Amino acid sequence: MSYREKWLDSAKGFAILLVVLGHTFRGYTSANMYSNMENIWKYIDFTIYSFHMPLFFIISGYVYNKFSTLKNIKEYPRFILKKFLNLIIPYFIFCSIQLGIKIILDGSTNSGASIKDILLLPIYPKEQFWFIYTLFFIFMFIPILDLKIKNKKAILITLFILKIALIFFNPQIFAISSVMDWAFYFYIGCILEEVRFNKIPSTFLLVVYLILNIFIYKFNIIDNYIFSIIIAVIGSLAVVNLFMTKEYIQDIKLFKILGKYNFEIFLLHTIVGSGMRIVLIKLGAYNLGLHLIVDIGTAIVIPVVIGMLSKNMKIIDVFFRPSKYILKSKYNNIQVSQ
Repeated sequence: MSYREKWLDSAKGFAILLVVLGHTFRGYTSANMYSNMENIWKYIDFTIYSFHMPLFFIISGYVYNKFSTLKNIKEYPRFILKKFLNLIIPYFIFCSIQLGIKIILDGSTNSGASIKDILLLPIYPKEQFWFIYTLFFIFMFIPILDLKIKNKKAILITLFILKIALIFFNPQIFAISSVMDWAFYFYIGCILEEVRFNKIPSTFLLVVYLILNIFIYKFNIIDNYIFSIIIAVIGSLAVVNLFMTKEYIQDIKLFKILGKYNFEIFLLHTIVGSGMRIVLIKLGAYNLGLHLIVDIGTAIVIPVVIGMLSKNMKIIDVFFRPSKYILKSKYNNIQVSQ
């Protein structure tokens, strides 16, 4: 992506920070650590997971609509090839590494893995990598809808119907069910500018989100499908509007750095953060403050450093952006939100 809107990196940085926090806290729960804080973890987990992945899909849809939409069907094969190289190749590489480490450290990690899990990756994605697996299939599906229907609002309604249809029918094929589930959020991003969601005051959206957040959690309707869609959309749009309209938030350096290296963080943070948690436990260190600093800090810093090194080291960069070295294109800077 040769041109980058100012708010995008910061919004992606905020979203990837939520991903790291969510996986870190779930790691503590799975390892039965800090059980005295179970209620706190549960509420934090609900809040983060209520909107952070829909937010990533919305940002992805915005980037696609702004920079990658196809003019005709002839562009489709190259478009898909590029997405395959930059999403599915890293998916197989890093998911296999993460599962391989679990196999080697059998008994030390929160969940096990087997060779079968690696062999079935083309059909059943594992760990956090379901996101880029799903994103690839959305990229296969959405351009066809765009070229055939040519009406963004009609497409959004169609995708909403497909999402609701999951209540009554689940095809049991992950590539299909995940597209049905998540393409709706992706397309909200595609119509962000057309519908001008950013004209809705972010403060209003945040207040509505917080009211829904408390209501859903207090009355234990976390698993209600319709409420989950509503809170996901409102929470995501509140964050998008904040980053689109508030320059002081866009300028937070931490978010900008995390956004710039969000793909590297996404691919590596679980390996690094969980690894450090295991090391500290082996050393007999259970202090929560220490774990938060070390687990989260390394899960962010190490991938960022690797991302920085990759800029000048092709032998590293090729694992994150294969198309850069296989295809010649003016839009080679692929990140997770694309």
